[in-house]
Amino acid sequence: MQLDNLTDLIQKSVLLALNFIDELAIFTLTRFGLHWPWLHWISTILLVITIAYWGIRLWRYCYRLQQQG
Repeated sequence: MQLDNLTDLIQKSVLLALNFIDELAIFTLTRFGLHWPWLHWISTILLVITIAYWGIRLWRYCYRLQQQG
């Protein structure tokens, strides 16, 4: 059971860290006058991945509740 909790924590931390690093890179590079369009695409892709991840987790949670009830 503890291994499952650790795995969940790592998954959440990786998504959060990727989003934070991406936003930090966009902010820092644009402050220095560098505008790389692909950084904005990465931000969008990470947002979509994050939404999909939380959607799947919510679906699994609801499915487990339905199986128990």
